[in-house]
Amino acid sequence: MWVPMGDGIQAWRLTGPGGQSSRTFGPQTGGWTVKVAAASRERLAALAGTAREAGLEVWWDWGAELAHLPPGPARWRREPPAAWSSDAAWGQGLILGGPEGQLTQLAGAWTAQDRPAADALRRGVEAGRGLPPAFRAGAQTYPLDRPPYLLGILNVTRDSFYAKARHFGMDAALRRGEEIAREGGDWIEVGGESARGGIPLPPEVEAERVAPVVEALRRRLELPVAVDTYKPQVARAAVEAGATLINDISGGADPEMFTVARETGAALVLMHLSQRPKSEYTDPGYPSTVDAVRWILGERLRQAEAAGVPREQLLIDPGLNFGKHPRRDLAIMRALPDFLALGRPVYLATSRKDYLRDLLGLPPEALLEATEAAVAYAMLQGIQLFRIHDVAQMVRVRATLWAIREAVGTGAP
Repeated sequence: MWVPMGDGIQAWRLTGPGGQSSRTFGPQTGGWTVKVAAASRERLAALAGTAREAGLEVWWDWGAELAHLPPGPARWRREPPAAWSSDAAWGQGLILGGPEGQLTQLAGAWTAQDRPAADALRRGVEAGRGLPPAFRAGAQTYPLDRPPYLLGILNVTRDSFYAKARHFGMDAALRRGEEIAREGGDWIEVGGESARGGIPLPPEVEAERVAPVVEALRRRLELPVAVDTYKPQVARAAVEAGATLINDISGGADPEMFTVARETGAALVLMHLSQRPKSEYTDPGYPSTVDAVRWILGERLRQAEAAGVPREQLLIDPGLNFGKHPRRDLAIMRALPDFLALGRPVYLATSRKDYLRDLLGLPPEALLEATEAAVAYAMLQGIQLFRIHDVAQMVRVRATLWAIREAVGTGAP
């Protein structure tokens, strides 16, 4: 499945594997490396001319045209590729190198030439300065300069892919909520429908499952509650019952979800999904997975903001396991800093996922150690929110990583 770019344009700061600064990742520019992507080569060529006149270094990312080379500078050339695709999945685009201030000045120069491009570059530069200090969910602000948040999964379903995550009925759900709190979780995420293929539940049935559990958890426990749903009617019912974060696996496919977030103040997670929820997920066939997913998430963020959702309420999820071949999930994991370059916190669901199963040839029940490794790696890349099954174990992973991090440079014996 291709990703038509239309007349959209996006810009983001590039980072290398492991999240190192683009100062060391790209050619020596004395500053940042920024990618600008759009469907029209002619449009980008005109912008490139202005960038050269402004004293910036200019390259072209050949993307899938040089797919035999690793992503990054190995695929960059001084001239654009002869063949050009109008799809974000191809990974082509304009590469600009120079000091941050010079890029900001370029955005000013682009304003009269191509206002959307200027706005995209400004957003990219702002996002490239790093994550915001916090995100907002309901009336609360959650700082990001702290150890990552762990959201314990509570599925009030009978068909979750991981049997131990099924807690159907009020008593079972409350026991699980208390367990998450006792083990050190920061949030509880309640889901009323499995994301696996099948016939979707009617919204009123899903809401009847979820809302009473959310309300009971909020009465009994101090932890904030999230809801996992792509249906605006269910999301609204859950928020009215006390949830303050909506995890939408469809990425806002129903624009009414933006209305719910705007009117209630709930945080909204926008996930990448190339198909409809509950369909038989198939690999999208992207030539460049990271470019395609990043483009789509950038567009979802733009649409949400255009619908009036404040930016501080928005989070993103690259959608591991949803219609992606395991090698694509691994590529996404390796490129996590590229998603942070969109300027919003990443909400990662890597717990016992199929790509780990396929990698090791083990069932979900045997993937604890693999999950610990994936979570630890993602924490080191700067990911700040994790949707997890095994709360106690991930609390220990987090505590160990943060102890090591805080000890660096202390000179302690």
